[in-house]
Amino acid sequence: MHPFRKLVLEYHSYTNGEKRGLIILATLILFLWAVIEWWPDPKPPELPSNLQEHALIKQQAHGPDPEKSLTLTDSSGEVNPAPSAKYRISQRSVRKQEVKPDPVEINTASAETFQKLPGIGSVLSGRIVKYRDLLGGFSNINQLYEVYGLDSAVVNQNKKLMKLEVVPEPHLHLNDSDFRTLLRHPYFSLELVKSIANSRRDSPFQNNAELVERGLVTPELYAKIAPYLIAL
Repeated sequence: MHPFRKLVLEYHSYTNGEKRGLIILATLILFLWAVIEWWPDPKPPELPSNLQEHALIKQQAHGPDPEKSLTLTDSSGEVNPAPSAKYRISQRSVRKQEVKPDPVEINTASAETFQKLPGIGSVLSGRIVKYRDLLGGFSNINQLYEVYGLDSAVVNQNKKLMKLEVVPEPHLHLNDSDFRTLLRHPYFSLELVKSIANSRRDSPFQNNAELVERGLVTPELYAKIAPYLIAL
Protein backbone atom coordinates (compact mmCIF):
# COMPACT_ATOMS: atom_id res chain seq x y z
CA MET A 1 0.00 0.00 0.00
CA HIS A 2 1.25 3.51 -0.84
CA PRO A 3 2.54 5.33 2.27
CA PHE A 4 0.42 8.41 1.58
CA ARG A 5 -2.75 6.32 1.22
CA LYS A 6 -1.86 4.48 4.38
CA LEU A 7 -1.42 7.81 6.20
CA VAL A 8 -4.86 8.99 4.98
CA LEU A 9 -6.55 5.80 6.19
CA GLU A 10 -4.86 6.03 9.55
CA TYR A 11 -5.84 9.72 9.82
CA HIS A 12 -9.53 8.81 9.55
CA SER A 13 -9.09 6.32 12.35
CA TYR A 14 -7.82 9.06 14.76
CA THR A 15 -10.06 10.80 17.27
CA ASN A 16 -10.99 14.45 16.80
CA GLY A 17 -8.45 15.55 19.45
CA GLU A 18 -5.64 13.64 17.72
CA LYS A 19 -6.60 15.15 14.38
CA ARG A 20 -6.44 18.69 15.78
CA GLY A 21 -3.03 17.96 17.31
CA LEU A 22 -1.68 16.71 13.97
CA ILE A 23 -3.00 19.81 12.20
CA ILE A 24 -1.38 22.16 14.75
CA LEU A 25 1.94 20.26 14.55
CA ALA A 26 1.94 20.41 10.75
CA THR A 27 1.14 24.13 10.82
CA LEU A 28 4.07 24.85 13.17
CA ILE A 29 6.47 22.85 11.02
CA LEU A 30 5.42 24.80 7.90
CA PHE A 31 5.72 28.12 9.74
CA LEU A 32 9.26 27.36 10.97
CA TRP A 33 10.30 26.22 7.51
CA ALA A 34 8.97 29.43 5.96
CA VAL A 35 10.80 31.58 8.53
CA ILE A 36 14.11 29.80 7.92
CA GLU A 37 13.69 29.85 4.17
CA TRP A 38 12.65 33.46 3.72
CA TRP A 39 14.45 35.26 6.60
CA PRO A 40 17.05 37.66 5.08
CA ASP A 41 20.71 37.01 5.83
CA PRO A 42 22.31 39.65 8.14
CA LYS A 43 24.70 41.96 6.39
CA PRO A 44 28.08 42.70 7.98
CA PRO A 45 28.45 46.33 9.20
CA GLU A 46 30.13 48.65 6.79
CA LEU A 47 33.53 49.84 7.89
CA PRO A 48 34.09 53.61 8.09
CA SER A 49 35.65 55.10 5.02
CA ASN A 50 38.34 56.98 6.88
CA LEU A 51 39.81 57.58 10.33
CA GLN A 52 37.70 60.67 11.01
CA GLU A 53 34.41 58.79 10.57
CA HIS A 54 35.73 56.03 12.83
CA ALA A 55 36.57 58.54 15.57
CA LEU A 56 33.16 60.21 15.30
CA ILE A 57 31.40 56.85 15.56
CA LYS A 58 33.47 55.99 18.62
CA GLN A 59 32.65 59.33 20.24
CA GLN A 60 28.92 58.87 19.64
CA ALA A 61 29.08 55.42 21.25
CA HIS A 62 31.18 56.33 24.28
CA GLY A 63 30.95 60.11 24.62
CA PRO A 64 33.88 62.56 24.75
CA ASP A 65 36.93 61.37 26.65
CA PRO A 66 38.53 64.37 28.43
CA GLU A 67 41.59 62.30 29.36
CA LYS A 68 42.59 61.51 25.77
CA SER A 69 43.32 63.72 22.82
CA LEU A 70 42.90 62.39 19.28
CA THR A 71 44.24 64.06 16.17
CA LEU A 72 42.27 63.33 13.02
CA THR A 73 43.40 63.63 9.43
CA ASP A 74 40.75 64.33 6.81
CA SER A 75 40.85 63.32 3.16
CA SER A 76 42.81 66.47 2.25
CA GLY A 77 45.60 65.61 4.69
CA GLU A 78 44.86 68.49 7.08
CA VAL A 79 45.01 67.82 10.79
CA ASN A 80 41.85 68.63 12.76
CA PRO A 81 41.35 68.54 16.52
CA ALA A 82 39.32 65.60 17.77
CA PRO A 83 35.91 66.24 19.37
CA SER A 84 37.37 65.43 22.82
CA ALA A 85 39.94 68.23 22.40
CA LYS A 86 37.17 70.67 21.50
CA TYR A 87 35.29 69.51 24.59
CA ARG A 88 38.26 70.29 26.83
CA ILE A 89 38.71 73.72 25.24
CA SER A 90 35.06 74.59 25.87
CA GLN A 91 35.37 73.41 29.49
CA ARG A 92 38.39 75.67 30.05
CA SER A 93 36.50 78.60 28.55
CA VAL A 94 33.63 78.04 30.99
CA ARG A 95 36.03 77.97 33.93
CA LYS A 96 37.68 81.21 32.82
CA GLN A 97 34.28 82.89 32.62
CA GLU A 98 33.38 81.98 36.21
CA VAL A 99 32.96 85.13 38.26
CA LYS A 100 35.06 85.19 41.41
CA PRO A 101 33.62 86.90 44.52
CA ASP A 102 35.02 90.31 45.41
CA PRO A 103 37.68 90.23 48.16
CA VAL A 104 36.52 91.24 51.62
CA GLU A 105 37.56 94.78 52.61
CA ILE A 106 38.84 94.17 56.13
CA ASN A 107 38.24 97.70 57.45
CA THR A 108 34.59 97.86 56.43
CA ALA A 109 33.42 94.23 56.54
CA SER A 110 30.94 93.15 59.19
CA ALA A 111 31.33 90.12 61.43
CA GLU A 112 28.79 88.30 59.25
CA THR A 113 30.90 88.97 56.15
CA PHE A 114 34.03 87.58 57.80
CA GLN A 115 32.10 84.40 58.63
CA LYS A 116 31.79 83.66 54.92
CA LEU A 117 35.56 83.11 54.73
CA PRO A 118 36.97 79.59 55.24
CA GLY A 119 37.93 78.76 58.81
CA ILE A 120 36.30 81.84 60.37
CA GLY A 121 33.23 81.35 62.51
CA SER A 122 31.17 83.62 64.69
CA VAL A 123 33.72 83.77 67.53
CA LEU A 124 36.72 84.62 65.36
CA SER A 125 34.79 87.10 63.23
CA GLY A 126 33.74 88.91 66.39
CA ARG A 127 37.35 89.07 67.61
CA ILE A 128 38.52 90.46 64.27
CA VAL A 129 35.99 93.29 64.41
CA LYS A 130 36.74 94.01 68.08
CA TYR A 131 40.51 94.16 67.48
CA ARG A 132 39.95 96.38 64.44
CA ASP A 133 37.92 98.79 66.58
CA LEU A 134 40.61 98.88 69.26
CA LEU A 135 43.27 99.67 66.68
CA GLY A 136 41.17 102.28 64.97
CA GLY A 137 41.26 100.26 61.77
CA PHE A 138 43.79 97.94 60.16
CA SER A 139 46.76 99.67 58.56
CA ASN A 140 48.22 96.41 57.25
CA ILE A 141 46.58 93.12 56.37
CA ASN A 142 49.28 91.30 58.37
CA GLN A 143 47.74 92.72 61.54
CA LEU A 144 45.24 89.86 61.29
CA TYR A 145 47.99 87.62 62.65
CA GLU A 146 47.65 89.57 65.92
CA VAL A 147 43.99 88.66 66.44
CA TYR A 148 43.74 86.37 69.45
CA GLY A 149 42.89 82.77 68.50
CA LEU A 150 43.09 83.37 64.75
CA ASP A 151 45.48 80.75 63.43
CA SER A 152 48.14 81.92 61.01
CA ALA A 153 47.17 79.11 58.63
CA VAL A 154 43.65 80.56 58.40
CA VAL A 155 45.07 84.03 57.69
CA ASN A 156 47.33 82.61 54.98
CA GLN A 157 44.40 80.74 53.46
CA ASN A 158 42.24 83.87 53.29
CA LYS A 159 44.77 86.53 52.30
CA LYS A 160 43.81 86.28 48.64
CA LEU A 161 40.17 86.69 49.62
CA MET A 162 40.82 89.96 51.48
CA LYS A 163 41.85 93.47 50.60
CA LEU A 164 42.76 96.70 52.38
CA GLU A 165 41.62 99.85 50.61
CA VAL A 166 40.21 101.98 53.44
CA VAL A 167 43.12 103.33 55.51
CA PRO A 168 42.61 104.15 59.21
CA GLU A 169 42.29 107.74 60.32
CA PRO A 170 45.04 108.96 62.73
CA HIS A 171 43.38 109.59 66.08
CA LEU A 172 46.12 109.60 68.74
CA HIS A 173 47.96 112.79 69.70
CA LEU A 174 51.20 112.37 71.62
CA ASN A 175 50.77 115.63 73.47
CA ASP A 176 46.99 115.93 73.84
CA SER A 177 45.55 112.39 74.11
CA ASP A 178 44.89 111.50 77.74
CA PHE A 179 46.34 108.55 79.61
CA ARG A 180 43.31 106.26 79.14
CA THR A 181 42.96 106.97 75.42
CA LEU A 182 46.57 105.97 74.76
CA LEU A 183 46.34 102.93 77.03
CA ARG A 184 43.24 101.68 75.23
CA HIS A 185 45.24 101.17 72.03
CA PRO A 186 46.72 97.64 71.70
CA TYR A 187 50.20 98.92 70.82
CA PHE A 188 50.50 101.16 73.90
CA SER A 189 51.48 99.20 77.00
CA LEU A 190 51.11 100.64 80.50
CA GLU A 191 54.87 101.23 80.72
CA LEU A 192 54.94 103.01 77.37
CA VAL A 193 52.03 105.32 78.27
CA LYS A 194 53.71 106.23 81.59
CA SER A 195 56.94 107.02 79.73
CA ILE A 196 55.12 109.19 77.18
CA ALA A 197 53.27 111.06 79.93
CA ASN A 198 56.48 111.79 81.84
CA SER A 199 58.41 112.73 78.70
CA ARG A 200 55.82 115.17 77.33
CA ARG A 201 55.41 116.75 80.77
CA ASP A 202 59.06 117.70 80.71
CA SER A 203 59.17 118.56 77.00
CA PRO A 204 56.23 118.32 74.57
CA PHE A 205 56.84 116.31 71.43
CA GLN A 206 57.71 118.33 68.33
CA ASN A 207 57.18 115.39 65.97
CA ASN A 208 56.08 111.80 66.30
CA ALA A 209 59.49 110.39 65.38
CA GLU A 210 60.79 111.66 68.74
CA LEU A 211 59.30 108.52 70.25
CA VAL A 212 62.29 106.69 68.77
CA GLU A 213 64.75 109.53 69.35
CA ARG A 214 63.87 109.64 73.04
CA GLY A 215 64.28 105.90 73.29
CA LEU A 216 60.66 105.25 74.20
CA VAL A 217 59.96 102.74 71.40
CA THR A 218 61.93 100.67 68.93
CA PRO A 219 61.85 101.55 65.22
CA GLU A 220 59.82 98.38 64.63
CA LEU A 221 57.15 99.37 67.16
CA TYR A 222 57.10 102.94 65.88
CA ALA A 223 56.36 101.68 62.36
CA LYS A 224 53.26 99.97 63.74
CA ILE A 225 52.16 102.97 65.83
CA ALA A 226 52.81 105.71 63.26
CA PRO A 227 49.63 105.20 61.13
CA TYR A 228 47.50 106.02 64.19
CA LEU A 229 49.36 109.17 65.28
CA ILE A 230 48.15 112.61 64.35
CA ALA A 231 50.96 114.57 62.73
CA LEU A 232 52.59 117.22 64.94
